[in-house]
Amino acid sequence: MPRAKYHRLIGLVAATVVIVVMTATAPGAAPYCAPGQSPEFVLGFAFIESQLGDVMGEPLECEHANPENGDTLQQTTTGLAFYRKWTNTPTFTDGWSHWAWTADGMVYWTGSSIDPPGVEPPSTLPTATQAPVTSSASGSIPIMDLEQSIRMDAGSIWSIPVYDGFNLVVSTEVIGTSPRAGIYISKFDTSLNLLGPATHITGPHDLNSNASLAYTYANNVNSIADHKHIFQNDYHYITFSCSGIGSGGNLYLMKIDTDLQMQKIVEVTANNAPTNDMFLVGDGNDIHVGKFHPGQGHDVYSFDADLNSLGAATPIGNTSHSNATNQHSNGAAAIFHNNQFHLVAPETLAPGQGDWFARIVFDSNWNIVEERSVILTDSTMLGIVSGLSHEPVTDTFIVHYTRGDTDGGGSVYQAIYSSDWNLLENEIAISGTYQRPHSVFVDNDLFVGYDSAGVYLSKLNVTYP
Repeated sequence: MPRAKYHRLIGLVAATVVIVVMTATAPGAAPYCAPGQSPEFVLGFAFIESQLGDVMGEPLECEHANPENGDTLQQTTTGLAFYRKWTNTPTFTDGWSHWAWTADGMVYWTGSSIDPPGVEPPSTLPTATQAPVTSSASGSIPIMDLEQSIRMDAGSIWSIPVYDGFNLVVSTEVIGTSPRAGIYISKFDTSLNLLGPATHITGPHDLNSNASLAYTYANNVNSIADHKHIFQNDYHYITFSCSGIGSGGNLYLMKIDTDLQMQKIVEVTANNAPTNDMFLVGDGNDIHVGKFHPGQGHDVYSFDADLNSLGAATPIGNTSHSNATNQHSNGAAAIFHNNQFHLVAPETLAPGQGDWFARIVFDSNWNIVEERSVILTDSTMLGIVSGLSHEPVTDTFIVHYTRGDTDGGGSVYQAIYSSDWNLLENEIAISGTYQRPHSVFVDNDLFVGYDSAGVYLSKLNVTYP
């Protein structure tokens, strides 16, 4: 879908505000909104609306970025709400009157200036509506503009895109116990055109009839819960968990070729709950599955490319008094870069209790290189870290997550970090109420999969400073 460029003019008396923006909107949808999403005020805009009431009107579109300066914008029935990146200031104007939340509280002025008189960059918004704050750390930041979003037919939860060198390949799940439940894979071109029907890879019925899965074959499972997906050396690798009898909890790993034919499946561990909210990472040769270990962090199970076990699991996290500070929660993500594993994990997945994300760096044998350090704080609003990727042109790390204090999720944010993990920027990538974003870079595009009563895939165009 081509990106349309248009000019919006808002003016009263002598003041005129001109804004150039880009969008791609599905037929019938409000501007800048993903499929199924309705315009709403969030974060700083929601706070200003709580102060101004009817003066601010109702939102006509979803909040979106202005690629010219990094501000975010949202037109309303009475004017324009915008967030000034350089001053960290959410503002509303009807074209002549202006209201902004600054370090000194709510400020009102009139005239043609869109910035408050003598404004100083504030540190944060009030705690109740605190938005992640853009850092002043130096570094080149890739600019990512939402270009297109689609809702996929196959799947009801989880949307994980990878790139096989030719096409986008997206894994999703259909939850339940019916024969059609399980993991599906769909192929798309980079314009998000579906390339044939989705392929059903496996489900509970398939697992229970597979005699090579000794524990599963003897005890049976009833549903799949969660999965992760990577592509390495011309093969797809997918790990997923299932419930079972007794204490339950089985974890599996599959190898799948580019024709989407399963080559092998193994039980990573069985009858060993909890096995959901795992992580999966490749190092260019081997495959590593992280199983959550409450009170510690994870146990990492390693396999070669043919899914042969490389030995006992390696415990990481709070494993002794010498590294007790490295305890972390489930809902983590890992990436292998410059011969090191970078793990990003939340404080907790308990809704409304997650205050921070932290990073731990390991060598290629899972020995700690850099102990846990907090990389993002946002009181009560942080949960699962599902999307973690590396952008090679600017040598930046990108963390995609949803911000909210309930299980319902929130808008998809992207926190951008320098190569040494200094926060460069943290902004909304996709507005709405979503969960579990996963991302992959392909040339000058970023693709993000996520879910919310269905599975979605978005394309963002990447440009460079």
